[in-house]
Amino acid sequence: MHDLQTGESLPVMQTNSGQLYRKIAIEEVCPDCGGKGFYIGRRGGTSINVHCMNRDCRSNFNVTDFGNGEGICQRVGKRDLSWYPRPAIK
Repeated sequence: MHDLQTGESLPVMQTNSGQLYRKIAIEEVCPDCGGKGFYIGRRGGTSINVHCMNRDCRSNFNVTDFGNGEGICQRVGKRDLSWYPRPAIK
């Protein structure tokens, strides 16, 4: 990856996408609400969609793991509440 302003080569984990990957895939913390844990969504190729377990947050991300603790991640909007388990009826 390269710095868009300087053109210098950057290690993947120093990019914004790499930092987002670290927060989500390694620390398992939502960068938007600070909640722990994600629901697994659709997979395709080497990437997987995950969304925050917090029903009030609903942040959705596309994560690609390169192995060896490295990868990239991008935001892909919010999940509809229909993706979330319904509370048990008592």
